[in-house]
Amino acid sequence: MGEQQRQLSLCLRLGGWGVEDEPLVGGILGILADSYTGHQVRAAVPAIRALSDGYQLAFAVGAVFCIVGAASALALLRPRRPMVRETADTADPVEVLAA
Repeated sequence: MGEQQRQLSLCLRLGGWGVEDEPLVGGILGILADSYTGHQVRAAVPAIRALSDGYQLAFAVGAVFCIVGAASALALLRPRRPMVRETADTADPVEVLAA
């Protein structure tokens, strides 16, 4: 196991997923690109092609993270809708904000 992987593993165990996850996700994508590039080079793929494929894979995985995050935000973060009720002395509706 490489030094970067050990440090990443330690960060995951100690820190967990918190507010500042961007460097952690970037590190994961970098390790993914590096690992895939290494496998491609060992499979006799030219180095330039292997590097390009590794970055392309990391970019695709990052795009999936973004799509899942956007879908989660759309599904979970809904605006509050005001409740409408009628008063006893008038027939006009009165807006009451939901608590």
